[in-house]
Amino acid sequence: MTEPERLEFHLAALRDMQGWDIKWILPSHGVEEIIVADGYGAELIQATRLYVEKLLRLRDEPALAGQD
Repeated sequence: MTEPERLEFHLAALRDMQGWDIKWILPSHGVEEIIVADGYGAELIQATRLYVEKLLRLRDEPALAGQD
């Protein structure tokens, strides 16, 4: 995590993006086979949002770190 102080901003951006009509996502990194095959689906946004929400909760609920 390079900018933990910006997690709330990142989360707001992800929430906005969930309303966009996105067909696929071509990230600058990831599994090459998925990227070559048209990238990731829009569900990557929700998965990332859930991950960031959990990171933010870890501040007050450190036991979450042992889950998943």
